[in-house]
Amino acid sequence: MKGTLLAALLLALPAAASAALQDIEVYGTSTLTDAELKKLEPKVKRYLYLDAGKTKATRRAAESQQKELESEILKLGGFAYARMQKVAAPKDGGVVVVFDVVENGAKDARMPFRAAPAGFLPDPAGLLAAWKHYYNLGWDLARRSAISADRVDCPAFYCTWGAATPELGALQDQFIEKVPKNKDLLLQVMREDADAQKRADALVLLAYLKDGIEVSKAAELGLSDPDDRVREAAMRVFSDIIVYKSDVSVPVEKIAQVMDYPSVDDRTRALAVMLGIANHPLYRRFLLQSGSTQVLKLLRTKNSSNHEMALTALKMLSGENHDGRDYDAWEACVQRARKADLEEKK
Repeated sequence: MKGTLLAALLLALPAAASAALQDIEVYGTSTLTDAELKKLEPKVKRYLYLDAGKTKATRRAAESQQKELESEILKLGGFAYARMQKVAAPKDGGVVVVFDVVENGAKDARMPFRAAPAGFLPDPAGLLAAWKHYYNLGWDLARRSAISADRVDCPAFYCTWGAATPELGALQDQFIEKVPKNKDLLLQVMREDADAQKRADALVLLAYLKDGIEVSKAAELGLSDPDDRVREAAMRVFSDIIVYKSDVSVPVEKIAQVMDYPSVDDRTRALAVMLGIANHPLYRRFLLQSGSTQVLKLLRTKNSSNHEMALTALKMLSGENHDGRDYDAWEACVQRARKADLEEKK
């Protein structure tokens, strides 16, 4: 699963700035016409040109152009939210520019985020500083191929580098010893600290609790964080739990909800987790009977990061194989699989 999630994240990486515009997509509404989107194309191309620049001036101009485009999309549909993101199209060597929008009345369902906290909390037992050192040390070693990027033996419910070297092992021993004693303080950091990176690090540290249900609840809290880094940490924890600690219950309905968050990155991570759920004895039925509706929706997207993951999930759920853009075939396929599943349940 570590490899699957990594592949998903690589697909979702921002596209090379110099790549050609392949398409423009709006996700979250059907009210905008192709003609309206076509009118945006010159400004989108100008943004890509500016974003390829190497100077501070061109970067500032690109940011200004992005804000202008997001504002224009907001006005076009009277939306509650709009964000623009460019996504690589690996097969074609270009980019798809995605406008994520949220219609009025849908914000609570599609952006169920807590208000950004404003506190400043102390570091519980120095754990956050130790984690930062652990992460940076492991990343440097992995970058130089001094340690393997493969999944390691993990004494927790999620591990990044494990004990690949004596120094990493000594730091991990600190987490094993100190995290349970500082659970409440780490949870307080997650809820109240203004620093999103501290909140994300606190969540990953909480994976060293001994009770899997407590870890799952902490990760669930992370799904409603307003910052992408915390939500990413939550998905990393859930992906390991589902595959390697399958006896631990996870909030599969809330994880599935992330597949409709207004962010390509969130949707891609959620789809990656769905791949682990697709053959899970406890959750497969939920994904087939309910979650697959959203997977079918994501199959229709133009960006590869969401489309390819959705296609893989549908193949795993149904055992069938159709062209990725044959939407009618996949709709019928899912209906057959649902019917067969209900018959089996009887």
